Amino acid sequence: MKLNQNSISRRGFLQGAAVASLAMGAGLYGCSSANGSGEDDSAPAQAAPSVWDIEELGEPAETLTADVCVVGGGGTGMAASIQAKQLGLDVLLIEKHSQLGGSFSGTEGMFAIGTQWQKDAGIELNKDDLLVKAVEFHHYVASQELYKAFFDKSASNIEWCESLGIKFAEVRAMGASDPCWHVYEGAPAPGAQFVENMIKAVEKHEIRTEFELSGKKLLTNEDGSVAGLLAARADGTVVQIDCPAVIVGTGGFSNNMGLVEELGNNPDLVAAMLDNGRTGDGIKMVKAAGGAMVSSPGTLMTGGPSVIGTSFGVSEAFACGVQPAIWLNERAQRYVREDMFERNFSYAGQSSAQQKRVLSFVNQALVDRFESGEGALVGVGTHILKGTQMPNLSRELESLIEMGIVAKGDTVEDLAAQFDLDGNALRATLDRYNEMCANGRDEDMFKPAEFMIAMEEGPYYLMDCYVSYLTTVGGVKVNPNAEVLRDDSSVIPGLYAGGCDAGGLYGDTYNVYVAPGSQAAWCIYTGRVAAEQAAAYIA
Repeated sequence: MKLNQNSISRRGFLQGAAVASLAMGAGLYGCSSANGSGEDDSAPAQAAPSVWDIEELGEPAETLTADVCVVGGGGTGMAASIQAKQLGLDVLLIEKHSQLGGSFSGTEGMFAIGTQWQKDAGIELNKDDLLVKAVEFHHYVASQELYKAFFDKSASNIEWCESLGIKFAEVRAMGASDPCWHVYEGAPAPGAQFVENMIKAVEKHEIRTEFELSGKKLLTNEDGSVAGLLAARADGTVVQIDCPAVIVGTGGFSNNMGLVEELGNNPDLVAAMLDNGRTGDGIKMVKAAGGAMVSSPGTLMTGGPSVIGTSFGVSEAFACGVQPAIWLNERAQRYVREDMFERNFSYAGQSSAQQKRVLSFVNQALVDRFESGEGALVGVGTHILKGTQMPNLSRELESLIEMGIVAKGDTVEDLAAQFDLDGNALRATLDRYNEMCANGRDEDMFKPAEFMIAMEEGPYYLMDCYVSYLTTVGGVKVNPNAEVLRDDSSVIPGLYAGGCDAGGLYGDTYNVYVAPGSQAAWCIYTGRVAAEQAAAYIA
C-alpha cells in the first residue's frame, strides 16, 4: 500500500494512529507564542506569513547559463526540453528530485482527436462539436481560445510522442466519454512505461540536466522581461541561472496543503496521491513576477472516495472502496449514485468533496465476489478491469482493520459504533437500499439496476475514506502560446508556463466526461508550444 499525502487524516491519525506509508508534510505556517514566551507584547504585531511567500535566498554561489531553462522534469518539462533541443536551443533542465518523471508516471493515456489511431478504428468525431461540448461543460469559464489551439495540435502530439519511441496500446472511451483516450502500452502501469521512454529521449538528445535543484525566484530586466532565475540545491546552495527564457512546469501544488486550502478546498477531507514534491514553487514564482492566476486555480482532479492508506493503481482495497456498493457520508446516508466513479470519476470526487466525511460500505459476499468470484463490478483505470479478481483484497483489508481504517462487524450497529456513526441511521440506510435492490430500482440515487446488489447478511465492512486527487489542474494564466500573462493580459516576455502550472483549460471540475486524458495531453502540448515560442523569441 502506498499513500502520498501532505496532511494527516482528520480522525484516526490525529489521535495517534500510525500508517507506515503516510508521508507528512512540514507545516507551512510559523507558530506564534502566547504570553509567557519571553517576547515583548508591546512590540508591533508581525504579519502572518503567506502561503504565497517565497523563502529568503542567500547570495548565489555559482552561475549557470543557457538559452532556456526548463524548471521541472515531469511530462511538461521533458517535452519542453526535447522540443527546445530539437529546435537548436541550449537547454538547461532542472529537477528538484534525483530523477525525472514526476507524477506523469501516474497517467495512463492522453486525449487527442483526429489521430491515425481513430481513423484506423473507424472513429469519426467532429472537433468543433467536441470543443463546444468542452467549454459548455465548464460553463464557459475555461478559455475557448486555449481549447481550440490545444485540440488543433492534439493529433500531432500523439505523432510526436511516437517519434520519440512512445508506444500506444489503443484508443477508447473512459466511462461516458467519446473514444478519444489514447492509452499507452505497459498496463497495468502504462505511465511508468511512458516516463521511461521519455527519459530515454531526454538522454538521447543529450539535454543538460541538473538534479536536486529547485527553481525558486524569477529574475527580470527593467522592462519586465525574463533575465533568468535563482534556484536552490538540496544542500541550500543558491544557483543563479542566466537565460533569456524560462519554461515553468513544476507540476502544480497538490502537496502544498496551505495553497490547497487557500484556494478553496477542505484540507481535512482531500488528500493528494502520487509524487510528493508538487509544492507550487513554479506557480508562486510566476505570481511573484507579475503573472496572473486563472479564475479557477484551485481545481483538483478528484476521484471519489479513497480508502485511507491506499493508492490508485496499487491497492486492491482502493479498488474495493470505489466499487458501486454503498457510499456514505457523516450522517450514514448515501449522497450519489455509486457507479459514478466509472461513469465520471471527477463527478464522483466532486460529490464526495461536498460531504463532511466519506465512507464505503460492503459485505462479505461482495468481498468474496471481488476476491475470488466474478471480480470487479467496474474497472479502475488500467489497473483493475471489470471482471478482474482481487486476490490480495482480504489481506489488505485485514491490515487496514489493524490500523483502524477499516471496521468489520457482524451487525451494522457494531460497525457504526466503531466509527462513531449513528447506528439507527446506518441500519435505515441499509434496509432502504436492500428494499430497492429487491424492487430492482434505485429510487433515491438512480444507480443502474445491474449494480443494485442487496447486502442482507454480514459480516460487513466499513472503510474510512478521504477524497483523493491525482493533481491540481489550475494555475497561472497563459495564452495559446503558453506565454504567461499579467492581470492586464499583457505578456511577460520570455516567460512560459505549462502543464499543471498553467490554467485556463478547466472550470471547477476536470473534464474526463468530455476529454479523458486532457491534462496529460495538455502537459505535452504546453511543453512543446512553450519551447517553440521560446525559440522564436530568442531568435
